[in-house]
Amino acid sequence: MATGHSVDVYDARYFANFGHFHYKGHDVMMPFFVDSQIAIPGTKHGFGSPRSLLVPVSHAEYEWEIRGPKVNADVSWYFGIDGKAEFRTMDTLDQAWVLGRHAHVYRDTDAVEVTRLVGKMTVAYLHQHLRRPDLPFGGYYALGVCQDGVAAIERKMTGDDTLFPNTADGALFDDPRDAEVNAMILAIPKDRSGAPPSPERIFGSLPTTDFGAITIPGLAADLEVVHAAWQDGSLERTQSWMEKMTMRLVGATALIALAGVVLWRRRRAKR
Repeated sequence: MATGHSVDVYDARYFANFGHFHYKGHDVMMPFFVDSQIAIPGTKHGFGSPRSLLVPVSHAEYEWEIRGPKVNADVSWYFGIDGKAEFRTMDTLDQAWVLGRHAHVYRDTDAVEVTRLVGKMTVAYLHQHLRRPDLPFGGYYALGVCQDGVAAIERKMTGDDTLFPNTADGALFDDPRDAEVNAMILAIPKDRSGAPPSPERIFGSLPTTDFGAITIPGLAADLEVVHAAWQDGSLERTQSWMEKMTMRLVGATALIALAGVVLWRRRRAKR
């Protein structure tokens, strides 16, 4: 920047494309859906309950766009399924269905600060790998996914976090050398347990604000009605599969107990 280069840092979001499938020269959509536990108004699915909004997992990364008299470069950073939190060349050709959106753009001192925080995050993950070399997938999921680091920095920079899901086990971030990163990871919501994700995080993770641009069959229509319900205050939640199973078990137990009482009373009356 001091030598006349412009540096823009983008908080970029896409639909995650884990498979990058192709068939006979054509791109194949491969969204990996997660249950938001948000009810889709006007739908029915099993026992008369509304369908739950299934959203494709998103991918988040930071992207540096550097332009100037000596260097023109595009570089990204994220914690990937390869278990590495590192700066990466941007050499992939994205399929059209993954779309892409810049949730935030950082310039000047903000760009410097985001870069500093990314550096801290990189070092923290290196410490984790040295301390816990046996974590499956290089710690992917246990130490978070691509969203966690970006969400933590977003919260530090803006006071809010708008990414889903976050999977980092906060208990693992205990290295005193990484106190700043530890606090940032602990500050963001976790989706391992507890409260279901807020609509802000569901819609904030999407790679577009134009639902009509989404080509995954049926998703745009679901998002439209759920977004409208969110805005007018009529949004409702669905039960998780565990809650449904528990309710069914409670119901079955109650019926068995009731049948037992009835049978006992009949036998008593005959006596």
